[in-house]
This record gives sequence, structure tokens and C-alpha cells, in this order.
Amino acid sequence: MLRSMCRFFCVGLMGFWVSNALADCATTEIDVLGDGTQCETAKFSVTTTDTTSTFLFRMSAAGVFYVDWGDGVVEQIDRTDNTEIADYSHSYETAGSYIIRFAGESTAYNTGATSVMTFYKSSGGTQAKVYKISGSLGALFPTLGDGSQPRFNQTFRECSELIRPLPSNLFTGITGAPVSYMFSQTFRETSSLTGSAPRLGNLVGAPAPYMFYYTFYSSHISSFPSDMFAGINGAPADYMYSYTFGNCRWLSANTTIPSAFFGTFDGPPATAMFYGTFINTFNNMTGAIPENLFAGIVGPAAPSMFKNMFADAYGISSIPENLFAGISGPPAKEMFSQTFYGTKITSIPENLFAGISGPPAANMFYRTFYNTKQLKSIPEGLFSGIQGPAAASMFEQTFYGCSALRGFVSPHLFEGITGSANRMMSNIFYNSGLATTCPNGYTQYITGFESAWNSKVACYKCDEDYELAYANGCHTECSTAKALHIGDIVYPLFADREKMSRPTLSFSSDDAACYVYLESGNASGLNLKALNGTIYHAVDPTTPKYRCVNDGGTWDTDNETCLYEE
Repeated sequence: MLRSMCRFFCVGLMGFWVSNALADCATTEIDVLGDGTQCETAKFSVTTTDTTSTFLFRMSAAGVFYVDWGDGVVEQIDRTDNTEIADYSHSYETAGSYIIRFAGESTAYNTGATSVMTFYKSSGGTQAKVYKISGSLGALFPTLGDGSQPRFNQTFRECSELIRPLPSNLFTGITGAPVSYMFSQTFRETSSLTGSAPRLGNLVGAPAPYMFYYTFYSSHISSFPSDMFAGINGAPADYMYSYTFGNCRWLSANTTIPSAFFGTFDGPPATAMFYGTFINTFNNMTGAIPENLFAGIVGPAAPSMFKNMFADAYGISSIPENLFAGISGPPAKEMFSQTFYGTKITSIPENLFAGISGPPAANMFYRTFYNTKQLKSIPEGLFSGIQGPAAASMFEQTFYGCSALRGFVSPHLFEGITGSANRMMSNIFYNSGLATTCPNGYTQYITGFESAWNSKVACYKCDEDYELAYANGCHTECSTAKALHIGDIVYPLFADREKMSRPTLSFSSDDAACYVYLESGNASGLNLKALNGTIYHAVDPTTPKYRCVNDGGTWDTDNETCLYEE
């Protein structure tokens, strides 16, 4: 009887084991051995296009991973001691659409710019065969306990067939401070990708170089979360937001830049930190730039720091006061090159570059306001802090094509610049609406830079109504003598000689010096005589005119007669 009972229970128990051994893994799992004995949770999957005959991806993370290629073949990838990038490929017996699923979890990451996983390979890659994705890359490649971060550099670059919707949890599991190249070029040129940009994990910490470099460049995203970078805080890093949304010309109509969109900053500018961030976003990026967009960035300018930032984002309509208030010190190469190129701004704040002072740098304002067709005026002190020897292309084409500009060039706009340099102001005012002659009541101010101004002029008017056309500015009238007469020409006398670069004569009377500014010629050897508070040049003492004046009369030029007061 005991034997029978044993047979019954033993057979039943064995049947349970056999039944369990032959059970299928769940649909959310990968059957690693094909017999239901090892089921690994599928965390991420790729659906291929329907013409796929081969597929390739690249991976660098360490760990044990499983790939179900979608045709019954399951591959185990053991990378426990390796973080170098390697290719993994598969060939299908029949071309078609396949769902490739991934399981496992990373244990270590390459500390360079290498991507943990990418479907992009510049030659012979299969990026064009990625049609749809689901699941979480952050579950496969999470932030590790020691803070190590994965990098998704070029993961979906040029996946031109990748469509929406992207999974909302794509980067769930990514936390902490960003690292260099973390999301560099991740969705670059995904031309079929529409809808909202996904959240890029839950990053909190200081910026890192190239962290969002070209992330969504030339993708077809239509929007982005307003708090996308809210956790970023600290000192700017080189190329941190360079071209992040560049060429995103498919943003939804009336897309605006949220307040403090790029996080909270505390530190000096970094090289190319916002190089091309919104370049070529066209009309759909609209409205004003938030005043606090760069708040906390304090310190000396860095090369290319805002180069191309809003270039051809021509829906941008206004620039706030104090946008760059924290930036001070000497200019840097290409610092504002093409920054507002092609926008719809109508005015420039007087203090936009107020903190920048020192000698010019090459290309510092190259095409900064190029083709801003609705710009109406230029603040006269816009570049007043920049003083010193000219630099190459420093103001080349700065206001080129600003056809709505009116008035004339301020005499003070470039008054701190000295000397010349290659293309320093080439075509600076080409096709702008600035005047080519000074209006009535104004005098042309000669700066020496006019040869590059496309016939535009600088003008001025003296408040005290005592100016000198050849002396570039307003001067104080001489208190002891009024004028110098040389033949029929009358030259005013001044108590100062500021900006008198041409030949001058000085006269001293009662310890007060007076100056005359001559149009041309040599001032030496003139035969001068002072009569009744006026100084005359005695060209020929025997002429009736000279005798008239010498006798205290006034020479009537029209009638060639001498007039005496009764």
C-alpha cells in the first residue's frame, strides 16, 4: 500500500515538474533556452521595416544581455568584463518585419563618449531599418548605484523610418547628474519622428560638456516638455546645448521658449555653450526670449558662446533687457556670431552688451543681426564698451539686410575702435535703410570707417549750436577771438581741440589757448593779424579788402566795397 501511495504521489510530482519544464515563458519575457526554464524580462524592443534581411546594432556596456531576434533565434551576449564597443548582427532567411527584443541589465559603462547602444553605423549600418521602438532603454542601461551613467550618443541617429509615438518610459531609470555626450545626437536626423520629444530621464546636477549636443537636430518633433531640463543646475559646460533643437522646422505653430528652460546656472560662460541651439527653427518658434533664459551665467565671454543660437528662428520677435547682463569683460572670438540672424526683432535693448568691454576679437559680431528685416534702430551706445585695435571680421555684415533701419549711424557706435583689420566692417550696413546723407541741421561725422559702410553716414548735431564740420563733434567757442579769415573763408576758433586730427593753429591770449581747424594745407608761414577780436590772414596787404578790414571796416564781397559803421 505504501508503495502504491508513493507511486501515486511520485508520479504526480514528476508530472508537475515535467509540466513546469515545458511551460512557455510569458509574452513579456525572452525564452533564453527555448524550453521555458530560463525566462528573462524583455525590457526594450525594436520593430524593423518590412524589408529587413539583416540587422545590426552596436553595444559597449558590460553585463549579461539577451537578444531575441524575432525569428526564433535567441542570443546571449556576455560582456561582464568589456565596455568597448562591438557590433552584433543577424541575418534572416526571409526579408520581412521583425520584433527584436532585449533583456538583461548593465553593470558598467565606458567612461568615454561611446554609446551604450546604437543602431547608427556610418557605413553599412541598419539605422534605416528601425521602424518603431517600445519599452525602456533606461531599464537595460540604468544609472548605476555608484552614479555611473550610460551614454546614448547617436543611439537613433539617422533612423529615418523611426515613427512615433516614442515610449514615455524610454529613459526611465536615468537619474542623477549628466555626463559628457550623454544624449549627444541621440535623435539626430530622425526625419519621420513626430510628436513630442521624450523626457531624457530625470537628470539633476551640473551641466556636462556636449551633454545635449545635436540631440534632436533635424528631427520632426513638434514640441518638447517645458520642464525638460529643469534639474540642470550649475556652471555652464562647453557645447552643452549646442544644436540641441537645430533645424527642428516642424515645431508646432506658436511654440515658445519656456522660462528658465535650460535650468539654473551659476558660473562663467563656456565655449560654444549655446552654439546653434535653435538655429533654423523658422516661424514656428515664436514670441519673446525669456529674460531669465541665461540668468546666473556670470563672467567673461567665451568663444562662440551664443554663435547661431537663434539664427533663422525668425519667429522670435523681441529681446528682453538684461538678457546677457551677467557677461562682462573682454570680447571673445565669434561670441555673438549670427546670434539673432533672420529673426523678427524690431529693437535692440540699449544694455544688451553693456557688460562687455575691452579690445575687439575676431568675428565677435559677425552677422549678429543679419537680415533682421524688421529692426528699426540701433542704440547709439550698443558697442560703447569695446575699445582698442580692430580685429578681423569683427563687425562684418552685422546689420546686413536690415532694410527697416532708419536714421543714420551714431558717431558713438564704434568710437572706441582704432586702426584697421581684414574685413573688419565689410558690408556692415549693406542693403539697410540707413541714410547716405545727413539730414538738414546735422553734420557728417567722419570716423575713418566709412569705406566699409555701403555709403551710409554718421551724423551729429551740437546742442550748443556751435559745431565744426571738419572736426567731428561739438566744441566750445573761443572766448578771446571768434574766427580766422583766410581770403573769403571763415574758420571758427575753439577753446578745445578734441578730435582735431587735421592741421591746427593755436592762438594764446590772456593765458587762454584758442584753436582753428584747417580743411587742408600747411599751417606754417601764414601772415596773421588780429583786428577787433578777429584774426585775419593777410594774403596781400595792398588789396582793397585788406585795407578795408585794417581800417576797421567790413568788406562787402558782393559789391566789392568797404562798409563802415556810422
